[in-house]
Amino acid sequence: MNRKIKIGFTTLLLSGALSGQAFFERAFLPQPDNHNGRALALGGVSEGSAGNSDALTVNPALLLAEGEGLTIFAKARGRQLKERRSYPVVDTFNDFLADNVYVSNTTVTGDGGFGLTYSSDKWAVAASYTLNTISNYDYKEEVRSSGYDYNRDPLAGYHAVEFASELQNMSFGAAYTIWKSWQAGFAISILSGGNLSDGFGVIPIRKEPRLASQDSTFFPSEYSIDAVSDYHFGFSGELTSRLKLNASISLPGELTQHEL
Repeated sequence: MNRKIKIGFTTLLLSGALSGQAFFERAFLPQPDNHNGRALALGGVSEGSAGNSDALTVNPALLLAEGEGLTIFAKARGRQLKERRSYPVVDTFNDFLADNVYVSNTTVTGDGGFGLTYSSDKWAVAASYTLNTISNYDYKEEVRSSGYDYNRDPLAGYHAVEFASELQNMSFGAAYTIWKSWQAGFAISILSGGNLSDGFGVIPIRKEPRLASQDSTFFPSEYSIDAVSDYHFGFSGELTSRLKLNASISLPGELTQHEL
């Protein structure tokens, strides 16, 4: 029986890892998850955040999962996604010359921060500061034109899309043992942002009457957002010596942005 349980548990972990590494994931502005490296190594479960301040936004009840005393926690993560679309360029003898890249798509995301947790046998308090999301997105696609008498359409300009953002998160929370090995927790996160910008449009690189616009239609914009609070509630308890139940819910605030 124990062997069957181990096999089933291992299968669940592997299926979670496979879904997390699926090829057909969203490539446009992916958002980093809230898990740290330890949680990711355990298949993305919240138990990996137990005992450190990262539990504030995952499940505050897990602040009590480790021993008594002061815990200092720090993390840093980064991710870069590059996409290049191209077609082969050949000469009149159909010999390959080069790959012409007509789309360049780059996304860079990351986060990092630090926190403190102090635990006793019955309660725990924690605070953390996190650069919650640092994101930069740059997309450029070539625009070809037949306005001139060439054997191949020359480059006339680019479609361009750009995003940049930086969000900061201050979190405070506490957990308390309500009965035996059952804990409840609460946390509040104050989210604020800066360096928010975007841009859309077409950038011509040559004058041509057949183009819809002779001048650049790319207009970047900058934004600011009002500080907003998110509320997190968590619950954790042992059902048996080998089975644990974790549950959490987050009530997000509404972000309001203003164009500068």
